[in-house]
Amino acid sequence: MVIEKNHRANGRVENPTWLMKLHNQWENIDTREFPGFVKIASNPRDGLLYIASSKSLEIIDISNNNAPSIGEYNSRHPMLSSNQLIFDTINNDLICYSLRENYTHYYNFETKTWSGFPSDTLSYTTYWHHNKIITPDGNLYTFGGYGQHLYKSHVQKWSAGEERFDTVGTKGEFHPRYLAGGGYNHNDSLYYLIGGYGSKSGIQAVNTDYYYEILSYSFKDSVFNRVYDCSENDLGFCFAGSLVIDDSSNIYGLRFSKYLSENKLQLIKIPLNKPEIIELASPIDFSFIDVKSTAELYYYPRLQKMIAVSTYLDKNVSQVKIYSIAFPPQAYTDPIEKISPSPIKSIWLILAGILAVIAAIIIPYFIRKKRKLTSDKESVGLVSAIIDKKPNKSHGAKEISANSIILF
Repeated sequence: MVIEKNHRANGRVENPTWLMKLHNQWENIDTREFPGFVKIASNPRDGLLYIASSKSLEIIDISNNNAPSIGEYNSRHPMLSSNQLIFDTINNDLICYSLRENYTHYYNFETKTWSGFPSDTLSYTTYWHHNKIITPDGNLYTFGGYGQHLYKSHVQKWSAGEERFDTVGTKGEFHPRYLAGGGYNHNDSLYYLIGGYGSKSGIQAVNTDYYYEILSYSFKDSVFNRVYDCSENDLGFCFAGSLVIDDSSNIYGLRFSKYLSENKLQLIKIPLNKPEIIELASPIDFSFIDVKSTAELYYYPRLQKMIAVSTYLDKNVSQVKIYSIAFPPQAYTDPIEKISPSPIKSIWLILAGILAVIAAIIIPYFIRKKRKLTSDKESVGLVSAIIDKKPNKSHGAKEISANSIILF
């Protein structure tokens, strides 16, 4: 039912598509399961999403609302806890890398094979939930991470010539952390990091807390700067690994708490020109255990949509959930709007209420008055009947004079 406010000309719409709902509510467009760990990467240029497991590589067409697989290939590359997946749009490469084992493997879309095989398939990573980026000049950088009870503050860069990750010397403050969000701003050529969890010492048992801040990093100068202090925020300040930064320098990220297993991913926007935290869209359900869960946020400019992807590993099976929302996202409102009465109807309701109050006062008054009048008339009639009555003068009774008073 559609309610028309001005003239109350209500109507009905068959199979409606509400534009506001597309912009303020996430839609779960697909849920899939895979054996073991899965790794996710986005190709925003071609509108594709890659999901790699130890047995397959699936390529999903995000332009289709049903998120169909347009390719599913056998993959004999184990996906380990230490592996991460990233797509290089400059060189058109899908890269699987490991900071722990110090390698990068490339997927060949023609032969449908990986360029290498991991030598250690048993060890756990020491860089859980680090941030990663392929820079505009094609370099792979990583930031932070966690493992073996230590938080990391390393900035690492893949050296193609040396075939290894090297630690980059940096300036400014970047304290050890993981579960931060990271994204590149094409407007100022800076990489931004927000939030995360860790400690200044890097030791898990010493003064751990959220980082309520936004940092910028210059690849040119290797310098960190604090852009915004978010310490007035008292909510959990961990983030999906990737941020989106639009042409107006608005940061978008998926925020969540580190301490809730039945969690929520909340989309927020922070304008860099006037920083403030603005909540957008409906929250997304998120099952979270830090070494078994991941979340990512991607933007597909050609499609004008955002994609959120969450993974959760349980009993060696990873569940992958894919959500979509139209860009730009808007603040969430109740989908059923409460329609206020029209002004004319409101006036009549007020008048009816006033009349009801008046009637409630006046009617009982008149009823009581009528009853009193009826009672008085009956009393006068009775007295008159007695006065007018002239009894017989039998048995020596005396005649009663007209002005006598009879007492009973």
